[in-house]
Amino acid sequence: MFRIKNNLYKTKYYWLAKKWFENKPVFLFWKAKFKRHRYFNTGKDGLRFLWPTLPSFIKTITYLAIVVYILELFNKVYPVKISFDDNAVDTLLAAIASITGVFLGLYFAAISSIASNLLVRATQDIRHFFLSSPRGQQYVKTIASTGVITIFLIITKAFGHTLHPFSLIFVAILTMYTILRFWSVGSDVFNSLEPKDSFPWITKDIADSIRNVTPPGFQWRIPAIQNHHTRLVEYDLDLLMNLINFGIEEIKLSDEQLLIAVKHLAGLLSYYSVYKNKIPTNSYWFKDEFKFENWMLADRIKISLAMHTGTTIMPKTVKNYIWFEEKIIDSCSVIIKHFIKNDSVESAARTIDILVNVAEIYGKNFDEQANKLIINELDKFTDLIPESKNIPEFNKEKLAFIDSRNRLVTSSLLGLYKYLNESKVETLEKAFLEIDWINSKESVYSSGLPHSVLFLLESLSIELKNEKLVEGKKISPEWYIKTLCFQKYLFSLQTYFIFAKSFHESYFQTRYNKFLLEKKLSSLAQLIIGWNEFTNKYRNMVAILKIHVEECNKFHQVKDLPWPQFDFEDEEKIVLDREKEVTDKMISLLPSLQGAEVGDSLPDYFGQALTLGVQACYDACENNDQERLKNIFPSVFNASLAAYDLTRQKVQSWSQEQSKIIYSTEPLINLFEVSGYAKLYSELYQNAELWNIAQGLWNIYLDAGDAKQMIQFIASLSGYRDSLFVLMPQDDLRAGWQMIFGRKMEESEGQFPGNWGQVLYLNIFNVKINAS
Repeated sequence: MFRIKNNLYKTKYYWLAKKWFENKPVFLFWKAKFKRHRYFNTGKDGLRFLWPTLPSFIKTITYLAIVVYILELFNKVYPVKISFDDNAVDTLLAAIASITGVFLGLYFAAISSIASNLLVRATQDIRHFFLSSPRGQQYVKTIASTGVITIFLIITKAFGHTLHPFSLIFVAILTMYTILRFWSVGSDVFNSLEPKDSFPWITKDIADSIRNVTPPGFQWRIPAIQNHHTRLVEYDLDLLMNLINFGIEEIKLSDEQLLIAVKHLAGLLSYYSVYKNKIPTNSYWFKDEFKFENWMLADRIKISLAMHTGTTIMPKTVKNYIWFEEKIIDSCSVIIKHFIKNDSVESAARTIDILVNVAEIYGKNFDEQANKLIINELDKFTDLIPESKNIPEFNKEKLAFIDSRNRLVTSSLLGLYKYLNESKVETLEKAFLEIDWINSKESVYSSGLPHSVLFLLESLSIELKNEKLVEGKKISPEWYIKTLCFQKYLFSLQTYFIFAKSFHESYFQTRYNKFLLEKKLSSLAQLIIGWNEFTNKYRNMVAILKIHVEECNKFHQVKDLPWPQFDFEDEEKIVLDREKEVTDKMISLLPSLQGAEVGDSLPDYFGQALTLGVQACYDACENNDQERLKNIFPSVFNASLAAYDLTRQKVQSWSQEQSKIIYSTEPLINLFEVSGYAKLYSELYQNAELWNIAQGLWNIYLDAGDAKQMIQFIASLSGYRDSLFVLMPQDDLRAGWQMIFGRKMEESEGQFPGNWGQVLYLNIFNVKINAS
């Protein structure tokens, strides 16, 4: 055969004939050949399409055949002799088969209707999610299973088999379920892209992946599995983001639906923060990022290599430990931007409120990076909030947003405080002792210690394993390992403490300067209220941190080992200075606040500032701080007189004269007593300047009017209030002053005046009384 072909290829006439035949348009021949070729390729394509579906088809058919087989086994186990009407059974099975077909068609008709009208503008992942909706998939599988089982029963009956009643009851129940569930599933189809219906399914998948990259998840230490879960979660997070954008732009979701989305996103962060401290720091769950170095700071070898190769300095590969939080916060940011754009600032504030608990949970894990991300990203929206058109100075929506931002920052500190309050050093010691540093890969990650401690514990585990490898056994004693654990724990605690401490400057002071420059009075007042709460929490946290650190320091048994240093004497001084600073800033707003009418829909900034002011004045007297008293007392003095006039106007409509007098004169009584304590403490400390500050202001005030009449009013007011056997609104405040001064007198072995109230007032005005 090959010899014949070879001889033909050598002849001229063969090639001429071949060329003529190929160029000759013999249409019927080439048409037939092309059809056969096309038919063959189409058959191969059909086989390729069919082949992947066969395993699932065979699996499903086999499963349903087993179901039918089990049902029909009841003929052997529990035979029932009931005479059936064969026509009725045939009709029932035929009706069930028809119903499954009809309802399957109706379901896909609804799907097609929505897809043709809405999903044409959706992204691919949204279309895929819609078509693979879990509820819809379950409903379709139920209908298909009902139809297949019915066909099996028809076939068995066709072969003369008598059906067991259980089989008929089973398919009847499936059919009723299909009919009754149609409306519910149909409604779910129309709402399947709303956060209320879609987010629970997606967040559940994300939570499953998070759990599977931590012990004892399936193959949790294998890099390929870790990376696979990262891709799955990243896809789902992008899907959540696309659903939010699609819902805002196309579906026009309500604020409540978007807040539901935020709650699910916040729930993911809370869930993740619990499991994050169980994920190895070198896990492929954390995404790799490239960081380029500065040429001025690079080492000699890298610069030389780059110069010789004509390339840039090779970037370093680092782990991004907050990629998950970045994705979630980006989605929340989209929602907040939408709220602000549509003047729904209250909803934006509610969004921040939802994230407040998240910051607290991250604070418990000493997760500085995550909390810094949350605070910095959400802080960008404050300037986007427009001022109110009617009352630009007091925009309550913006104030609510500022208040939420303040509480978000405070929660980062509060998380550390709660951790210290709940954690016992004995519990930490037990957790360190229970770690199997060498043999168990899960032990370090199951200790439940804060996330930031994990880096340090992993390094210790590696060192101990190397020790066993070199020495043949672990030679480090338990007390030494315990010392190293507490050292690493305290370093981590100190890092987060410094971060939380920095909010005083990085957040509050920065925004105070900004609002002050912009002359935003209400924003300043709201900021300082949050600042005051922060300093209060900070003071309590320093107190409990001191106790906690002192207990941990007992395990510092290697004195030449580097150990975290906490200067609590300095910290306590810083606490006092900060509290004074914040209070004095609030008092400085009194002249502006006393003329601002805010109504009942906003906090009483003026009243709060004045109450803080009189307390600060007393503290200045008690501490013999004449400079502070000189700075704040004039504002408190004028504000107290203004508060008396304002309160009198507010209580004019009250029916009880006694209540009107009591409440309206409270600011005056506070002022009188603070002035009196300035006199008493000046005598106690032999510092006349304290009294001179108060006396100077009173002299100016009395010189401006009828001094005799004013003094008579004050004496009458004092006598009337002393005659009342009732508790005054701010008696607790003044009682505290009296108790403190009483202790001071006892310490100095002085004699406390019996009728100190009237002595107080008479000493204030003795010069004017004599002059009159």
